[in-house]
Amino acid sequence: MDFPAANVRLGVSNLIREIERLNRSLKIPATLKEWGADLAEVRGLQKELVAAALADATYATNPRRASEEEMAALLKQITG
Repeated sequence: MDFPAANVRLGVSNLIREIERLNRSLKIPATLKEWGADLAEVRGLQKELVAAALADATYATNPRRASEEEMAALLKQITG
């Protein structure tokens, strides 16, 4: 992608900024709330959502495995 960067940290920051810019230009919501999700309902479905994420076929190729607890913590983090 050839983002100019003096070091890896700066390169990652540039990449994140560019992805955020691209998402805005494509009108991709940045949060579940912006997407229109009912956050209370999402929290209520936590067990089902975590189980679905762990059972998803794309999870098998994820370079970093996550535990059920880590998935639940991530969901909690994005729903407040």
